[in-house]
This record gives sequence, C-alpha cells and structure tokens, in this order.
Amino acid sequence: MPNNDEKIIETNSRLRCSFTDEQKAELAAKLGHGVTENHDISMGKDMDYMLSVIANLSESEAKKILQDAIIFHGEDPNFHQGTLDNIKRLVECDHESMKDDGLLYKMKMEAALIYYHSPYPEVRSVSDPLDDPELPVETFRSYVIGLVWVIIGVGVNQFFAPRQPPVSISTSLLQLLVYPCGQLVERLPDWGFTFRGKRYTINPGPWSYKEQILVTVMFSISGLAYINDQIFVQRLEMFYNNKWAGFGYQFTLLLSTQFLGFGLAGFVRHILIYPANCIWPAVFPTLALNRALLKPEQKELINGWSISRYKAFCISFITMFLYFWLPGYLFQALSTFNWITWISPNNYNLAVITGSITGLGVNPIPTFDWNIIDMSGPLFTPFFSYMNMYVGGLIGFLVLIPAIFYSNMYNTGYLPVNSNRIFTNTGASYDVKKILNHKGIADEALYQAYSPPYYTAGNLVTYGAFFAMYPAIIVDTILRRWNVLYDGFKTMYLAILAKSSLVHGYNDAHSRMMKEYKETPLWWYLAISIAALALAIACVEYYPTETPVWGIFFALGIGFVFLIPIGLLYATTNTLFSLNVFTELIAGYALPGKGIALMIIKAFGLNTNLQAISFIADQKLAHYAKIPPRATFRAQMIATFVSSIVSLGVANWQINNYEGICTPLQAQSK
Repeated sequence: MPNNDEKIIETNSRLRCSFTDEQKAELAAKLGHGVTENHDISMGKDMDYMLSVIANLSESEAKKILQDAIIFHGEDPNFHQGTLDNIKRLVECDHESMKDDGLLYKMKMEAALIYYHSPYPEVRSVSDPLDDPELPVETFRSYVIGLVWVIIGVGVNQFFAPRQPPVSISTSLLQLLVYPCGQLVERLPDWGFTFRGKRYTINPGPWSYKEQILVTVMFSISGLAYINDQIFVQRLEMFYNNKWAGFGYQFTLLLSTQFLGFGLAGFVRHILIYPANCIWPAVFPTLALNRALLKPEQKELINGWSISRYKAFCISFITMFLYFWLPGYLFQALSTFNWITWISPNNYNLAVITGSITGLGVNPIPTFDWNIIDMSGPLFTPFFSYMNMYVGGLIGFLVLIPAIFYSNMYNTGYLPVNSNRIFTNTGASYDVKKILNHKGIADEALYQAYSPPYYTAGNLVTYGAFFAMYPAIIVDTILRRWNVLYDGFKTMYLAILAKSSLVHGYNDAHSRMMKEYKETPLWWYLAISIAALALAIACVEYYPTETPVWGIFFALGIGFVFLIPIGLLYATTNTLFSLNVFTELIAGYALPGKGIALMIIKAFGLNTNLQAISFIADQKLAHYAKIPPRATFRAQMIATFVSSIVSLGVANWQINNYEGICTPLQAQSK
C-alpha cells in the first residue's frame, strides 16, 4: 500500500498551478463542488488536500490502488459500474499512453479518491477526507444538551406512542432543536478548571460539528424499545393484567434486552463498521443535515444552481412544513389518495385491488403525503435495492395475494384482503384473553369453544415472505459474503493475539483517521453483555414468567447468528427485517400456550438483534464524523440507561392515569 498518508503534505499556490483548470474542474465535480460567483473553481480544504495527494502519488502506487479496488469492489453493487469500467481501462494502459493521452492524472485522481477519501460519491458528499482531532467532542455542554433532549424526546415519544397515528420527535427534528441550543451555550462564559494539564470548561469555544453529532447519537440510540409495547400488554386489564409485572420486572427486562444488544454490537464492529463497503445509507441524511447546519461552505455554482446547502434546507423545511397541513389536516384524503375507488364506490373488486386502507393499494398516484412517500427512504436507499423491493411488491400484490384471496385459501375470502389484524370465525377481531386461564396460559378447551385464528391473505403472504427470507439471508451471506466473514474474524483473531485495535486491520481513509483515537476494548462490551445476561436470568427466575433460562440463551444465539447477515444487508442495501416471526414460531412450538414466555423470548431474540444494529448504525455515523470510539461508547451507554428510566416512568404513568388506554373508544382519542 502507498505511504503518502504518512508524508507531511503542504498545498500552496505553486501546487495549484501545476494542475490545469480542466483537471481541477474534474476533481471538483467528483467532490461535489462547483465554481464560485467569479466562475473560479471552488478550492476548499478537501480540494487542496486531494490535489496534494494526487501530486505526491506515483504511477505505480496509483495503479496498485486501482488493482486492489477492482478486486475489492468487483462485486460491490454500490460501486458505480461506470467507475469500475473506467479504472479497469486505466489499469490496462501502458506507461507511454498515460503520458500521451493525459490519462495519468485520471488514474491518480481515481486512486486518490478511493484511497484517501471514499470510493462512493454518496459517502464523499457527507464526509471529509481530513479530520481535526482538536475539535471539542465529549464536553460538559454536549452531555447536558444531549441528556436534556433525550429526556424530552423519549418522554414525548413514549407519551404519544399509544396514539394512532403516533406523534414523535424524529432524529432530524432533534438536530434542528439542538442546533440553536449549541449556538446559545457557546455564548456562555468560559468558566472551568484545569486538571492534569487538561482544561475542563462549560464553554470550550464555538459549538462544533462533532458535538452536534455526539448529541445526535445519544438521541438516536435512545429510541423506544420493543419491550415498551409488552409492558402495556402485560399490565392492562384488557390483556394479561399481570399485577406482578411492576417496575422491578420492567426495569430488569428492559435493561437486559437493551444492553445485550449493545454487547453484541461490540463483537461485530470489524465486520459491519470498519469495512469501506459497509456504507450504511441510513446514516447519510443525518450527516448531510448536520453538515448543512454546521459546516461552512463557499457560495458555488453547481449545475446552474448557486444555492447553499443551508439555504436549500431552510427553503425545503419551510415549504414542507406549510405543505404538511394540506394532507395532514385540511384535506386528509390526499394522504391515502383512493381516487380510483371514487370512480365506482360500490365496486368491490376495484376496492380490493386499489384501496389503500384494507385493499392492496395498487394505484399509480397513491399519495401526496411525504410521510408515506418517505416510508422506505427513497432518497438515500440504493436504486438497485429500491427496485428490488418494488418488483417484489408488485409480484406480491398483483399475483400472490390476489391468488390466495380469490381462491378463498384458508377462508381468506371472507376477510379484508390486506390487514395485520387476526380474526375469529365470525369475522370479529380475535380476543386472545378469551382463551387464557387464570394463569395467563392458553387453554385448549377455551380455544376450541372460542375460535381458531384466521389471517388475511396479505398477512399470510407477509409471514410466508419472512419464512423465505430467513434461510435466504443465511445462504446469501455464506455464498456471496464469505470473504467478508473470513477477513473480519481473521482481523478479530489477530487483534486479540496482538492486543491491538480492531480498526488497525482496515486501511481505507476513514479507518486510518480513526486509528488516531483509542479503540473501545472488547472486554468493555463483554462486561456489558455479562451484566445484561445476569439481569435477564434474574428477571425470568424471580418473576412468574413461565420462561426457562435456556430460552434466553436460545434467543441470544438466534439473534447473534442472524446479526451479521441482517447487518450486512442493511449496511449495503438499506433493507432491514426482524426476527419476530422466527422467534415466535420456535418459542410457540417449544412452550405451547405460554404467551408471556413467548413474548419474553421474542423480545430477547428480536430486540437484542435490532438494538445491536441500531448501535452499530450510530457507531458508523460516528466513524464517518470521526467521533472517538470511547466517546461514542460512553454516550450510547448513558443515553440508553437514561432513556430506559424515562420511558418506563412515562409508560407506567399512562397505564395508571388513563382509563381505557390502547382502546378505540378511549376518551382522549377523540
């Protein structure tokens, strides 16, 4: 590998003049820059740095980088095929043609972008090729602001979670709320003290990009846990009415499921975070918004547009805020725009195929509501992935579901074609409580006297798709990503033997920059896992949950086995699915009739897996933003613990103070 990153590179006017305007314009386009108002090529820090790298790269170094890139990204669906074809042609050129055709610069430019920045334009647009380790990150003010907004955000989100549709503070909104707070605290006096040569102050200077990201990580990881819904199911009289499921039970169950996921995340960092091809598209919007708010930029002319990111965001935000009132309040029919059914309101088959509520929703203009349009993240999901989902959806909704419904398979023809509700043999909603005995266990006689459950055609296809996905993701990972697994576990093994950082096994630009910071030791995650496991065992042993201890280990084993395959899928395609159906199936067969045990095992299998992926995604966010790993670890730990306490407090307050909560006729729902 080239060693240019170890050189002291200084860019000056002489170096800039060594490149033609055409060459600089080509690089500027690759970096997402345009020209200034005077039609000069915009020369920011990243341009200066990349030009200096290109100037210091030798032909042999550049060719070696491109040859390695062809091998590494040859089967990478996120690596632009045109770029791959281009670098293959460049590698095949001989030395003389490089000089005559001016291809040497192109080779060096492509090599510099791959090795010293990122091979992906999407990543280059939201990250920097340089890091400033002196920027404040883990400051007193960042923790204060972060914890305040964690408490407010989790409290609000939990309070409105039982509402349909729920109202929530999203991560994007949180960033907008944190930004003025940061601008405010940077005006506080510089009060503090010095300890062991380090200055601790309430105002270390301007509110930094890294502080904003750290607060965002704290809020993002503190999202509502799956266990919160289970608390309502166990406590409410309309469901299990478990009087013993008090705060102690809830606290141990919630912390164990949350932190077991945290522990699992630490063991797969080398596979899901550090490899450059694990791009994690889901974190791009967060990085882009923070850059728009906090990164200074020149006024540039790009593709005929001279608007800045910040101004573009402000205009879009105000426009969307005003527009939201139209489908959200004034004309709600725009949200689920069933205009086709208006043509023939009494046409049953038309409603089945095109209806948006309990129909299949096959409609060329289905909505004018951005909340629905954006459900699958179309602006940042890779095109190949989105088209895959779209084609699969068409097959399901135009072929599979209608075939099941119109053939009345499993009596689906008597039910709505598409609903996630479960029905009785009379078409009423299934009341699970009617088949439970006084211990909360399903009773065969009560079941026979009441009704078997009936599923809609849409629900059956959904469950069938889950059963197809579970083995498919394992086979896909083994056949197509075995080299990723091999390299990852080899790196982990060598790091443990050498007692070195896991990130040292990776040599892309972002990983090299992160080597400047101390890695979070593996034993920290191991300690968290052991403590969380102890809480889990204490929970199921002390309380009458009817859950065997082996169920916890089984659920964790399933979660860990699927963590890497599901994580790799999400990291490269922005497609995520859960283990809820699989854990339900296994737990249901192993512990028949024990609904609480099923929910607990499902929580450990499902929540620990999803929580681990959530932790990993935020660690990748911190990786791109160059947040020290140990700072990220502490921020995630503290935020998760505080949010758990807050969400439990709000949930129990709602259960104790709102009569009829979670029922359609609850007074506050009107």
